[in-house]
Amino acid sequence: MRFYLTVAWRNLFRQGRRTLITALALSVGVALCMAMWAFADGMMGQMFDLLVTQQLGHVQVHHPEYPTSHSLYDTIPGAGGRLERLDARPEAGASTGRLVAFGLVGTQATSLGARMVGVEPTREDAVTGISGRIEAGRFLSAGERREGGSIPVVVGRELAKKLDLGVGGELVMITQASDGSLANELLEIVGTARTGNAVMDRAGVYAPLADLQQVLMLEDQVHEIIVLGQDPEESAALSAVVGEAIADPAAGPSDVDDLLIRSWSETDPITAQMMGMTDGMMIVLLLVVFAAAGLGVLNTMLMAVFERTRELGLLKALGLKPRQVVLLILTESGLLGLLAAAGGLVIGLAVDAYLVAYGVDLSVGEGQGFEYEGVRFDPVIKGIFEWNSVWVTLAMVICVCLVASLWPSLRAARLRPVDAMRKV
Repeated sequence: MRFYLTVAWRNLFRQGRRTLITALALSVGVALCMAMWAFADGMMGQMFDLLVTQQLGHVQVHHPEYPTSHSLYDTIPGAGGRLERLDARPEAGASTGRLVAFGLVGTQATSLGARMVGVEPTREDAVTGISGRIEAGRFLSAGERREGGSIPVVVGRELAKKLDLGVGGELVMITQASDGSLANELLEIVGTARTGNAVMDRAGVYAPLADLQQVLMLEDQVHEIIVLGQDPEESAALSAVVGEAIADPAAGPSDVDDLLIRSWSETDPITAQMMGMTDGMMIVLLLVVFAAAGLGVLNTMLMAVFERTRELGLLKALGLKPRQVVLLILTESGLLGLLAAAGGLVIGLAVDAYLVAYGVDLSVGEGQGFEYEGVRFDPVIKGIFEWNSVWVTLAMVICVCLVASLWPSLRAARLRPVDAMRKV
């Protein structure tokens, strides 16, 4: 094998400029694919965090009709006891209940439609980390209730701008209670949030769960229970655990038959498919990039074979077998691939480090991130580095070099020594 490596390395740099240009082109392709993979993983990671972790949860529990009706009356009874039983299950890392109502909020000057969500602050923060997304003021405090006749609330940043209100501002909420009466309540803004949920940023109001239950006359009821597990890949198994945990002991297992329990992939199959297709799309991108790069390798190796026709004929005349000629050319191409992989690894790691540390600014007006599928991305999207993507990219560039050199190596193997040595 030493013979093949020595001769291949020497032949590789007979035309050093051509070899370095080809290797550099391949290195740039490797670095580009590594960077795009890290960026795609970062975007999908942020989308998963905003859409699944903070909104859908790993498992959702609803009244069977609620996902389609969004009716005030389609609630989950006995919410407090169900959440306490979930707390006792180690598989359920965190859980929260939410009560949702729609109505009007406004001031003397203007009024807007709003989505009011009642939450238990500690539970909600454990699931969504919303306290870290407060732009001004603070999030709701544990056990916080109305003070001085007004209900403390946190509103979406865009809703606050439309109402021209900030922390300490007051607004009126008008909604319908479960008994059919109109509820009028005074709200006091204690904070504004940028949640990443486009609907909540534009029209969302977070209020203490107990206060909203009282306003809507839905004592100990919620519209949804969100559960986070230890691993999102195990959400199907977590669904079974949730079903066992939330069952009312007095009613028996049949109690959960009246509830809809779904994993996040069942709740939003489109997002699940999109997440699953990320690696597949990157493999397709790698194939496209390296297919183009492979033409450069093919050209380089063909030129090398044409230039060394007499030498190859002489080697065959001295006893080098056709398969050994093929191995020699493949070794040369493999060394070219390793050279390109090394250069691409250095460049790619540098670009990945920048993406992880600083990211790419994709802000759209006033420093806001773009919106997709109801998710408002952060203005700066940072990459996520995974070694698996690096190994796949490096392996692919070496494979491309070997595949691209098959034709030149077979052509060299078919040379007749007499005809080859006549060529000048």
